Amino acid sequence: MRFATLNDGSRDGRLAVVSIDHARALLVEGVATLQVLLDDWDHLIPVCRAAQQRVEAGQGKLSIRLPRWHHCHAPGNGWTGPPSRRTAN
Repeated sequence: MRFATLNDGSRDGRLAVVSIDHARALLVEGVATLQVLLDDWDHLIPVCRAAQQRVEAGQGKLSIRLPRWHHCHAPGNGWTGPPSRRTAN
């Protein structure tokens, strides 16, 4: 299972699960952030697994298409893209 944090304007963003092909993500209803998930892993991981199944099936009202890797930027650490395309400042 892969997770993403989507920018929603808040400090921590919103937790989403990412499809196996990395083309779509689904916001995880009831789990606001990755920190919330980590703090209550045993209770919340089934919720994330259900979201993973929905994103793989193309279901979910909050399912979104993800941008290509070269459109993603990690703030402040100087690289963009997958490991094979990392660049440094």
